[in-house]
Amino acid sequence: MVVEGGQAGPAVQTTAFNLANPIDKNIPNFNAVLSLGIQFSDQEGLGHTCGQNPAFAQFSTVDVNGARLASCAGNADDGALMSGALITVGGVGDSTANPSDPFCRAGDSCSTTDDELYGIAGFLKQGDTQVRITTANPSNDDSIFLAVLQLTAATCTGADCPCTGADCPCTGPNCPPPPPGVPGPATLILLGAGLLALIAGSRLFRRR
Repeated sequence: MVVEGGQAGPAVQTTAFNLANPIDKNIPNFNAVLSLGIQFSDQEGLGHTCGQNPAFAQFSTVDVNGARLASCAGNADDGALMSGALITVGGVGDSTANPSDPFCRAGDSCSTTDDELYGIAGFLKQGDTQVRITTANPSNDDSIFLAVLQLTAATCTGADCPCTGADCPCTGPNCPPPPPGVPGPATLILLGAGLLALIAGSRLFRRR
């Protein structure tokens, strides 16, 4: 699921991903990954460490289903510290490990890392039918232009299905493996970012 937008400013914005079926976290290899694309953000140094210089305290906050995931999303991890190159997109080469301190913000005297790629399975409950991503930019300078949510799980047919229909989740011992050729999170994120960054950049570019 991909959302292309252009949120900027401190106003809180919630995007709801409605699911066709309730989440079953007992499905083998269940996983949930969220990637964000952010532009116009500068935390002084390149890399994933949350910057501590108050002069470069540019960050966004992220909540998932009402719980804080990150407070230091942003920076130019995938660009450069110059006008037109301030961009970061969670994807290739990044880790789904979440910030160790979800309330650490850029400009604060705290330490955490944030690469805009998150594993959010722990934020989802058994039976959820919706994933709510709530974002804001308290520093009033960044633009969140991309959100990619991927839920992975096997499906089944026949005796292993706990319900009827081809789309029911597989929970039995004879569950088939995922079909070959399905792109992983990094591939999807890179593809989505490459296409949508062009759109967002043309619509939202401003000289810093």
